[in-house]
Amino acid sequence: MLVTISTLISKIKAAYVAKAYFLDVGYSDITRKFVLKLIEEGFVSTCEVFEYDSQKVLRIGLLPNSGFVGVVMGSTPGFRVFLSLYRLRKLKQRVPSATVLLSTKYGFLTSSEALRRNVGGLLICVIY
Repeated sequence: MLVTISTLISKIKAAYVAKAYFLDVGYSDITRKFVLKLIEEGFVSTCEVFEYDSQKVLRIGLLPNSGFVGVVMGSTPGFRVFLSLYRLRKLKQRVPSATVLLSTKYGFLTSSEALRRNVGGLLICVIY
C-alpha cells in the first residue's frame, strides 16, 4: 500500500511541477480512495475511471494553485510510523496549517477527522 501511495504522490507532484491539467495513473481501489480524500481536502479537482486498452485508468484532474508542493512521506515500507492520539495532537500543535493523512481502521483520514473519532493510525504523508 505504501509503495502505491508514495508513487502516486510523486506523480502528482511531478504533474504539478509540469503544470499539467490532469494525470492518468493505473487504477486500484487504494489509489481511488486516496484521491477521493485529496479531493475532499481540495488538493485535486476530479477523479474519473475509464478503460484504455482493456485496463482501468484513473484520471486525476489537477488544480492550478492547490499548494501540493510540500509533501513529506511519513512512513516507508521498511519504516512505518504509527501516531497515537497524543502524538497526533502534538504534530497538529507544531504544524497547524499542515494536512496530515493517516491510514486507520476507518480508512484514510485527515488528522482533524482522526482526532474527532479518537483514533490514531499509520502516518501516510504530511502536506503543507
